[in-house]
Amino acid sequence: MRKFLFFLFIMSMMLNKTNAAYIKPPIFIDDEMYVLSTFSPNGDGVNDFFSLQTITDFPNNAVKVFSKEGLMVFNKEYYRNDWNGYYEGVLLPEGIYFYILDDGKGKIISGSVQLMKI
Repeated sequence: MRKFLFFLFIMSMMLNKTNAAYIKPPIFIDDEMYVLSTFSPNGDGVNDFFSLQTITDFPNNAVKVFSKEGLMVFNKEYYRNDWNGYYEGVLLPEGIYFYILDDGKGKIISGSVQLMKI
């Protein structure tokens, strides 16, 4: 398993205001798949979806996502990087959400993902 740590700060100037965002590095599950630990479903076409890289190599997968209160906000078999942070038609608040991934090959993986509105 590969492990690394880095920090990336994004600074932007808009109307004399500075917005800063801390972006966490991707989390390597193993050499075959990693999870992008942050996504920003703002419609700009960049990181709009919770992304599990190479998920299509695991066609029998299943993904569940939970709020910090334990509410299941997403549940899908055959996940294809298509969760955009919405629950019952409403974009969820910024924050940390927890996922459980069944890769369909006997491995269950859990972790967290940060939903950001930037």
